[in-house]
Amino acid sequence: MWTADLDTPAEALIMARAIIADPARYVQNAMARDAGGARISPRHSAAVCFCSMGALLNVTPYHDGVHDAAMARLEAAGRAILAEAGITLHHTQRSVPRVNDLFGREACLRMYDIAIGDPSSSTRTTRL
Repeated sequence: MWTADLDTPAEALIMARAIIADPARYVQNAMARDAGGARISPRHSAAVCFCSMGALLNVTPYHDGVHDAAMARLEAAGRAILAEAGITLHHTQRSVPRVNDLFGREACLRMYDIAIGDPSSSTRTTRL
């Protein structure tokens, strides 16, 4: 659960990416899970593994300026990855869960890198 005051969206994205960089802390098809594997809120203190969106929710206060800006950057990166795969979403659909659940952790790490602004990520392709 978030404990640090983050000043920039990049700081939030870096912290969230660090969570899912550990394969043991990454999950698909749920925002977060507890040690027993049950679905749980990513803000709950018992949450131990997270999807790409759940990790960001875990490190930021919901709907503060930093969270909203970080989520917008992550959504844009997710749409770019989906576009590479020929997937177009309706404007109300979120790209982050789609990348997470369709393509897995490596694609999510790349999505975070693009959102953070790592220039090597935008030219690197993920095997989809």
